[in-house]
Amino acid sequence: MISGNILVVDDDFGTREIIRHNVVEQGFLASAVASGELALEALKSGQFDLVLLDVLMPGLDGHEVLNRLKSDPDLQHIPVVMISGLDDIKIVVSCIEDGAEDFLTKPFDPTLLRARVRSCLEKKNLRDKEQDHLAAIEKVKLRLEQELNEASNYVKSILPKPFEQDGLSIDWRYTPSTELGGDIFGYAWIDSDSFAIYLLDVCGHGVGASLLSVSVLNTIASGEVSNIDFKNPSQVLAKLNFSFPMEKQNNMFFSMWYAVLDVPSGKLKYAGGGHPPALLIDHENQLIQLESQGPIIGIDEGVHFESQETTLKAGAQLYLYSDGVYEHVRDDGSTVDFDTFQDALLQSNLENDSLSSLENWARSIHSQPSFEDDFSIVKLSYKK
Repeated sequence: MISGNILVVDDDFGTREIIRHNVVEQGFLASAVASGELALEALKSGQFDLVLLDVLMPGLDGHEVLNRLKSDPDLQHIPVVMISGLDDIKIVVSCIEDGAEDFLTKPFDPTLLRARVRSCLEKKNLRDKEQDHLAAIEKVKLRLEQELNEASNYVKSILPKPFEQDGLSIDWRYTPSTELGGDIFGYAWIDSDSFAIYLLDVCGHGVGASLLSVSVLNTIASGEVSNIDFKNPSQVLAKLNFSFPMEKQNNMFFSMWYAVLDVPSGKLKYAGGGHPPALLIDHENQLIQLESQGPIIGIDEGVHFESQETTLKAGAQLYLYSDGVYEHVRDDGSTVDFDTFQDALLQSNLENDSLSSLENWARSIHSQPSFEDDFSIVKLSYKK
């Protein structure tokens, strides 16, 4: 059943009362005032769903009342039906153009009045429901944004701290995209000589991707994986591939690069699955790609991963990163290629704060305030 509170505005007492009486007979609440000034006072102090407004009145006429009502953010949503004499039709047209919902001519037909009132109230009721719905959506959206921000802060909180000790220093940058992503990384001493470092990138974005990345990180960090030598990168990737099949992870998979450094000797064993190559820059600023030759993790349970070896010399810098560090779209629509990224990394490596320099390079590529994908990069400096 339609309900509503209606304000009748007319300087003629008889017309005003006839309209009010008709409205009340239809089952609606109704108030009546005799001037435009009183109408604005009533609208500011009361809750009305419809205004039946006479056009020609002494003092503040109906057209001016309409203009003031429609320019007020608190009142502009209230529908207005203009009431006019037959010779006021040009003014009525102007009122319709300025936001009036409809019009009635004097003398009016009660049936037509009833139809106008019900039609306007039905439209307002629908608009009110739409606004309530949009407000509810906005509230949910805000809550989700807050929860995603909390989740992003949680991911940051569990990342290991940068450090410098025993001939090693570790620094990193993690700047999440507007969506919660699936990048995560870790590093830790396995024993007094062996140091593990890794970075993984779960496909897609959102809570699911982030939860999977955290689960993998916790699995490695806690040492919960049984029958595995964490000094053997190929074993680590094979075990993770077995433990996190995509069919049990909502069809999500991930790429990863994992390495173990024997710190006294500088020997580095590494393996990767579907991940961009780690980049090693030696003391002469020469760049070497440490390829990720294995398949993406989680797709095929029976695949093989193979470890490779290299040796770090004093002054070497090792960079692990996700593709969000270099896959950027310029304002002209072109995409940064991998060679351009390598050149930028070589140049940044000459700076005192190479990671900040590289991040500034990435931000300079396009004018967007945030990255489209997570910007995750870890730098290991070997000083032995």
